[in-house]
Amino acid sequence: MSRIFRTLDGWVFRWVQPVGTSLTAFFSIFLSFNLEKVASKHPEWSGAFALLQGFNLYSIIVVCALAALVGTAYNFVRQRSVKRLHKEVRDLRDQLGAVVQNIPETLGVVLRGVGDQLPLNQTGGQRISLYVHKPSQNVFIPCGRFSYSPNLKRKGRTSFSDSKGCIGRAWEEDWHFMDNMPDPTSLSGYTDYMAKNYQMSREATRRLNMKPRMFAAKRIMIDADAIGVLVVESLYCEQFVEEELRQILEETTQPLARLLHGFLPHIADPNDPRRVGL
Repeated sequence: MSRIFRTLDGWVFRWVQPVGTSLTAFFSIFLSFNLEKVASKHPEWSGAFALLQGFNLYSIIVVCALAALVGTAYNFVRQRSVKRLHKEVRDLRDQLGAVVQNIPETLGVVLRGVGDQLPLNQTGGQRISLYVHKPSQNVFIPCGRFSYSPNLKRKGRTSFSDSKGCIGRAWEEDWHFMDNMPDPTSLSGYTDYMAKNYQMSREATRRLNMKPRMFAAKRIMIDADAIGVLVVESLYCEQFVEEELRQILEETTQPLARLLHGFLPHIADPNDPRRVGL
């Protein structure tokens, strides 16, 4: 039924007004003629004039005028409806844009709830982060973060390789935990350790906003698909027991996976200018 209406709307309804107006004007011309007199002067057109005389021109003109009026009214209502729909689409697009811009803040609130379960130390030195995987680029994009420390909470790099670093290890192995990493105050020792164990370049390690001594990460799955990684870091060693931390993160990633999967199409990729600022 809707297909029939779309066909009528696309062809019939749109032509009613111009055709009705044209026919009204056309037949109105003949009202000023004495068709019998004209027919006697032009016997070669007698058939055409006989046909016109057989019609009730007034009735035809009234019908055509009514059709033109109906078509005009329909097109007027339709144009208003289209304008209203365009406005509603713009409003929805603006609302979606606001939602998209608030995704990191929303996920940050969720991660704070996760941090309360750990619990994170309110004096700072720890943080929890969420990374979504971009398979087309083989990278992770940070999409949520929480820490009681403003410095650790602020944004750092916009992407991370999925084959290097602690995140890459967790992505490959499902779970990764490392405690008692070298003291980063000895930068050369720390960069050497990361290069040897996690294939990170020394320059990339030096640029890290946080150089943790404890790292734990759990891969996030939705059904059989891996979509991201949940990461807990600390500037201090022996802050968590691995078995307890793993249990909390495994329980957390199940509902978090559904939430992240819903946000996935709308998470802006900072490396793709078409997707920034949706």
